[in-house]
Amino acid sequence: MWASAVFAADGRHVVTNFQELAVRSRKANVRPAEFDVEGTVVSAMPPEARSFVLTDGTIGAYVAPDRNVEDVPSVKRGDRVRVRGRLLDATPNFPSARFSHLSVIGEGAAPGARDVRIGEIRAGRCDWEWVRVGGLVRDILPSETNIRWLIMVLCADGETLYVALFVDKRPAAEFMPLIGRTIDICGYTNPQTGSMRRYAGRIFQCPTPSNIEVRTEAKSPFTAPHVSRLKYLDPGQIAASEPVRANGVVTASWGDGHALVDCGKYGNMHLVFDDAKPPSRGQSVEVVGFPLSNLFNLTLTHAHWRETAPIKFTQDEPKVISARDLFTASAAKPSRNAKLHGKTVRFKAAVHSLADPLVRGDTLLVEDAGFVIPVDVSAAPEAATGITVGCTVEITGICVLKQESWRPDRLFPQIEGFMVIVQEPGAIRILARPPWWTAGRLWSFIGMLLAVLAGILAWNVALRRAAARKGRELLREQIGHMKTQLKKEERTRLAVELHDSLAQSLTGVSLEVDTAMRLADGRNTAMMEHLGIASRTLNSCRNELRHCLWDLRNHALEERTMDEAIRQTLAPHVAGVDVALRFDLPRTRIPDNTAHAILRIIRELALNAIRHGQATKIWITGCADGPLLRFSVRDNGCGFDPHSASGIAEGHYGLLGIQERIEALEGEFNIDSVPGKGTNVRMSIKLPYEGREPQK
Repeated sequence: MWASAVFAADGRHVVTNFQELAVRSRKANVRPAEFDVEGTVVSAMPPEARSFVLTDGTIGAYVAPDRNVEDVPSVKRGDRVRVRGRLLDATPNFPSARFSHLSVIGEGAAPGARDVRIGEIRAGRCDWEWVRVGGLVRDILPSETNIRWLIMVLCADGETLYVALFVDKRPAAEFMPLIGRTIDICGYTNPQTGSMRRYAGRIFQCPTPSNIEVRTEAKSPFTAPHVSRLKYLDPGQIAASEPVRANGVVTASWGDGHALVDCGKYGNMHLVFDDAKPPSRGQSVEVVGFPLSNLFNLTLTHAHWRETAPIKFTQDEPKVISARDLFTASAAKPSRNAKLHGKTVRFKAAVHSLADPLVRGDTLLVEDAGFVIPVDVSAAPEAATGITVGCTVEITGICVLKQESWRPDRLFPQIEGFMVIVQEPGAIRILARPPWWTAGRLWSFIGMLLAVLAGILAWNVALRRAAARKGRELLREQIGHMKTQLKKEERTRLAVELHDSLAQSLTGVSLEVDTAMRLADGRNTAMMEHLGIASRTLNSCRNELRHCLWDLRNHALEERTMDEAIRQTLAPHVAGVDVALRFDLPRTRIPDNTAHAILRIIRELALNAIRHGQATKIWITGCADGPLLRFSVRDNGCGFDPHSASGIAEGHYGLLGIQERIEALEGEFNIDSVPGKGTNVRMSIKLPYEGREPQK
């Protein structure tokens, strides 16, 4: 069929004829093949400009890069290009001809546009061809799916064409002056719609606003033909018509740019204004706009108006009705009484809900006999003053039949319902207010009582728990106080017993040893040496016992801080000596037995510093280091040699007792001392875990 068709080495068909490529790429079912053709660029498809419309001068074809092609050379209209790629079954919004290679092989003049009619475009006789079409711009609106495109409604010869205009985010308001103008526009027809609206049919695409030429100058809209010319047209022809004009009297105005005009034998026309303020009720006006039909009346969009000489008009007396009169069947399946459209009515109803700016704007909902009717108060907001839900009201307003305009997919436009337009501040009269004690308030009151009861119960439970917690705390304090008191009494009793027994006995033995030493008269040296050791040992025992008695009688262990406990322990022994003390550890972290050992150790070291070292200042420090307590006693005394210090053999037990206490606490004991330079004793012992109850 195609004289220039060839086959690849593996037998695959290769399309080298542009006519074959163009015809094959337009088919719904494409037989896979490769292509290698040359053509002239008609236009680049915005916004990416990676897809192109090509022509050989007689027919157009649309090609796009394959999915794995990243770099596409820049081309312009008129360039001669060579494209190679594959023909595949088309997917929605993606062409059949997908190139893998594109190269510019020459430059030339941009192809001229062929003049066509809207009917030719809709019939598919110029798909992917660069053409020019003329018509009247009836409407312009931004695309809902891509802000870089506008949709233009173009009408001519009783037919309508939808034009997609690429504006690259320029505002729609910039193009609104084109409405009502006759234009010529160049572009191409995309039979695949080029958007997600895959069933919208053929969309005429214009890649740039510079392809628009205005054929007629702007003129007064009131030169439009009279509405009478639409008398024998069907809804589709009316929807493709140019603007028409009519004269009448305004019966209602509402919302943002809506009005109802009684045009006599031409019926009540609904006017929709873009930005002009609608006329007031009762004004005589001449109106013009683009007509749409709902089979009952006309709607004029993009309307304009001007006041005219008064037109004789008889205002209807309000017709007293009920909500049921608006409908001719039940509330479940109502049909509407179209005869009331545009009539002034008066009826009674209960307020169902108030105006909600986020949902209904200036619209009340009223109910009567199961029928709910919207009442628009935008023209007279004062009419709704003081109204609450549940009020019984009498409403006087204009009855408007809400209908959709004709659509080609409907036999008849659907009636959506009635609404009543209130025009005067006194158009809503309150007949009765709802009783104060309503079911809703009753349930609210019950709910409030239940909430208060729940709060009282919760408060009662909280008080009980707080009282129980406080009682336990007081009980623990009392038990602790009793334990402390019992320990004091027990230590006092032990001190008395030791003083009256052991202390007296040691004193007697010491006196006997002293007497023996005097009687020996120094004649036996060995005996005198042993008696001296015995005397010193007894004196050491007496001193130790005296310290024990003091410890039992004083209350240092009951002090809240270790600093205060150490001061109280050293007070009787360090008169005239400067003691610097800093023990950074809570008393609660040290068990009583450990605290007692620490106090004994510090006292022994302080007494040694004063008695043997003649110290005038003593430094005592302590702090926690992880699981250890590190403390030290340092003085400015005369010092000594730790290796040659007196020991048990000489009747001195102080350092040995300190070392034994430290070892019992699993600690370490170090002495740093040099004769003439003072002494520093460093110790460390293990502390119990944080939070463990102190040993009692």
